[in-house]
Amino acid sequence: EKLIPELAKIMNESLLSSLTTAIVTLSASPKTVEEFVEYLEFLHHTTDEQDEVSTRFVTVTDMYRMMEDHGVRIPEEEHALFQTLRPTFEKLKEVITTCESTKDDKMNKFIIQLEQNISKLRSLTLEVKTHAQHYMISNPASDSYDVQEYLNHLLTQVEELKNQAQNYVRYQDMFKVDVARFDDLEETYRDIN
Repeated sequence: EKLIPELAKIMNESLLSSLTTAIVTLSASPKTVEEFVEYLEFLHHTTDEQDEVSTRFVTVTDMYRMMEDHGVRIPEEEHALFQTLRPTFEKLKEVITTCESTKDDKMNKFIIQLEQNISKLRSLTLEVKTHAQHYMISNPASDSYDVQEYLNHLLTQVEELKNQAQNYVRYQDMFKVDVARFDDLEETYRDIN
């Protein structure tokens, strides 16, 4: 007799929490390419889980209906919380529809931002490549420890740039645009390494 009311309360709170998190996350406006990618991944995940969320909604609704039909006392605060379930569930469906309808416009904005990021990455690659030409490296009189430290620093920078480039390629693939090549970056990596 106590199991179903307790289970219904836990399931209701859990579902409301999931719905609210999804609504807040999908209602946020991404500012960077990385945030937009997270937003797209979350939208895709949320859309894929709609059937499961609908099943959870029906289950919780049925449990509360059964308790009401059998005269099981539901605390006022808990009943008020349950009353917010349907509007929250419907709100998530609206938010998903809005997100899907505005996705392409947002993507176009972030494609431009991604192109700017790639251009910046290419400039940073050129800077590292220029630093790799430092006279200290080829000067036999240079302290070998200093040269090694300098090259290690450049290698760290190139590895960070390579990670960024890999992310950018993944984003371009996700946005279904031509994928950039980073031959200069690979060449710089080989030269330093």
